[in-house]
Formats: sequence, structure tokens, C-alpha cells
Amino acid sequence: EEWSRDPFALTVEKGKAYGRGVSDDKGNIVAAVSAAKELIANDTSKVNLKILISPNEEVGGEYGIDYLINGPPSIRSDFAVVVDSGPEYVSIGASGVVAGVITIKGKQGHAGYPFMFRNAIHLSLPFLDEIMRFSDARQNVESMVPAPPESPHRNLWGRFSITMYHAGTKANVIPGKAEVCFDLRLIPEEKADDIINEFELFFESVKEETFVDADLEIKHKIDGWSTDPQHPMVTSFHAAAKEVVSPDIALCGELGGNDGTYFRKVGIPTVCYGVIARDCNFHGIDEFMRLSDFGKVKNLLIRFAETGA
Repeated sequence: EEWSRDPFALTVEKGKAYGRGVSDDKGNIVAAVSAAKELIANDTSKVNLKILISPNEEVGGEYGIDYLINGPPSIRSDFAVVVDSGPEYVSIGASGVVAGVITIKGKQGHAGYPFMFRNAIHLSLPFLDEIMRFSDARQNVESMVPAPPESPHRNLWGRFSITMYHAGTKANVIPGKAEVCFDLRLIPEEKADDIINEFELFFESVKEETFVDADLEIKHKIDGWSTDPQHPMVTSFHAAAKEVVSPDIALCGELGGNDGTYFRKVGIPTVCYGVIARDCNFHGIDEFMRLSDFGKVKNLLIRFAETGA
């Protein structure tokens, strides 16, 4: 309802294409397919190019790239380019992700008798205040992989955010339960299972300190990843990017996570590049893609394929 244009129809205005998912990740898919069509038409590719278009990336990739690599297809390659990134830099890594739910347990009852019940919202306030100490600790975890331009840190760093809060059924009812969703970001060097264990221990200590009854459930986890910036495939792709995009384009890591982790776990060197600019409102209202960025992705893929690795 808040969109200024129809989110389900492509609208092109003043060098921008608007629509739901146009930058993340439809524009990248079309750019890759367009590059492949041109390479086929001109018969200029020096690499055996394959395009994998898969679902499920936003929630872990289990039924997408994970299946294609670790399932019966067992796809392998010499190099992978994940077109799920921004145009400002070439990505050589991405953050890991742990997502979960904290449930604060109280006792429901009539709001006229608050002294008889345990208000889950009231209980959650001091509890979450203590939980946010984990966010402070994560800020001090630093990677060796450079962060994107304009980041508050030089290198990728750990992050912890509370992202959703659900509680209450009616204004005159004391809530007996509050559910809090969180998002925990890992640096590429960390393993999700290790950080989950660390957070579980911290969670139990907060329960003891606050005397609050609470449960923790992990909903989703994925490791981060990185590729050696000196790998020949990376230097070849970076050289093509310098030629097509900018001679000053940097090698950095992603603040988000992506499917690159599945390629790296089986030893496939991986980079990322795409149309998802910082200001394009991806996952938000009036999402857009710059047509100039579309051209960068398409032309970079063509140039890399034509020069070979």
C-alpha cells in the first residue's frame, strides 16, 4: 500500500527500474541470462558458462544451491560468481547468519488484577536489556576480510539485532508470553555452531541473573565464507571489473549472507557481484535497480567469460 508504483509490474523511470524484487534478485538473474545470450550469439566465451537459478536463498538455500551442490546433482565447477551483491565492489566473502526466537514466559490474566499474574512484556524488558550486552560483545569481533565502502568498521564485524517482538492479545489482558526474534551476524572466520553454543551459554546466564523463565530456539543458521583475494580466478575477475566498472573497484566482504557458502565448502573459489546498490530499498518499499548497474553486471560477466581465467 505504501508503494508509489505497482510493486508487481515493472516500471522504468529516469534510468531506474522499479518493482518487487527487481534488484534482489530478479535484475541479477536477467543480467546473467542476457550476458549468456550475448556470449552465445557472438561465440566469444572462453569458459564453459553455466547459470544456476535457484530458490530459497533468503532462508538458507536448503532446497536451492545446497541441494544442487550437496544433493544428487553434485554440481561442481572451477569458479563461481554469485550475482547477489552490490555494484560498488567485488565481494570475496560474506557474513554468516544465525536467526532464532526467544520466548519470555509469564502468566496470562485479567488486566484489572496485574498483581495476580506475571506480565511477559514487563518481564521481557530487563531480560532484553541484559541480552543486548551480547550485541556489544559482537561489535568487538573483527574479521580479516575488508568491509564494504562507507561501513563503520574497516573489516567485517560481528552483529546482533532484535528484529521482531510479538506479545499480547487484547488491551485488557495481561500477556502470558512474549516472543522476540533476533538476527546474529558472524564474520567469515566463525562457525555458526560455535557461536550458537556461545549464545546459549550467555542466554542461560541472563536467565539466572534476571530470574526470568525463557526459552531459546534457533530457526536458521548458515556459515560465512571467504575466498583468497590472491586466487588466480579472483584476480582475473577483479581485473575484468577494473576494466568494465572502475579501475578503483575494491575487494570486500558482504554484510549479509548468501549462497556462496555452499560453493566454498566444497572448495570452489567464489566471488559476488550484482545490481543491489546500498540505496535501492531491497526488501523494502519502492525497490529499484539502476539500469546502469544492470549494464555493469552484464558487461562484467561477458568480459570475464571472454578473457578467461
